[in-house]
Amino acid sequence: MSLIKVAVLDDYQGEAGPSFDVLDKTAYEVTIFRDTLLPYNHPDTPQDDKDELAKRLEPFHVISTCDF
Repeated sequence: MSLIKVAVLDDYQGEAGPSFDVLDKTAYEVTIFRDTLLPYNHPDTPQDDKDELAKRLEPFHVISTCDF
């Protein structure tokens, strides 16, 4: 069985890790992105940034943005 890949976005303060540590590591692979990007649909987000974000997230099954 392949792992479910989870991306956590905009965790610039590093607070999300413990919340995702409870997931079964044999079933989930969690990647935490600590950088903050403009929202995809923000009018000031350049197309190159949108393309980069879409490419970055291609391998993931689940995308999470959380407020802690």
